[in-house]
Amino acid sequence: MEAKFFRFLKIVGVGYKARAEAEGRLLFLKLGYSHEVELPVPPAVRVFCFKNNVVCCTGLDKQRVHQFAATVRSCKPPEVYKGKGILYIDEVIKKKQGYVSDFSGPLFGYGRRAWDLSIFVLDTCSTEC
Repeated sequence: MEAKFFRFLKIVGVGYKARAEAEGRLLFLKLGYSHEVELPVPPAVRVFCFKNNVVCCTGLDKQRVHQFAATVRSCKPPEVYKGKGILYIDEVIKKKQGYVSDFSGPLFGYGRRAWDLSIFVLDTCSTEC
């Protein structure tokens, strides 16, 4: 089969792996679930694994290749805090910043909220005033 259209997927995450079997007719994914995800490949599409974290979907029909690549990606879409998951090779994930406390430091302790701060202020005012 002469491949005309390609779609590359990159698997990012510790322990996340992919392997193709039965001449590109079955795709097995280890994505951190308790079981391995098994995906049957459509007849017009072939799958190849480079290393164990790069998957190549090829075929003659552009719609079927891209649809299968989207199906694979939907098994574990990339998450925005750590960037783990399955993403297209040319895709850029804009990561979000995690939780940052407004009142952090040695005076207030780490991770204190405004409610804790008001109690701290009231306690210090009652003893000093």
